[in-house]
Amino acid sequence: MAIKSVFLLIEASLFFILYLAHYTYWFSCQ
Repeated sequence: MAIKSVFLLIEASLFFILYLAHYTYWFSCQ
């Protein structure tokens, strides 16, 4: 159960980083 929780946390942080990078890239290209 703990391993699944850690995996979900990593997946969420990776998604957040990708979203942040995409938003920053789009903002800098405006």
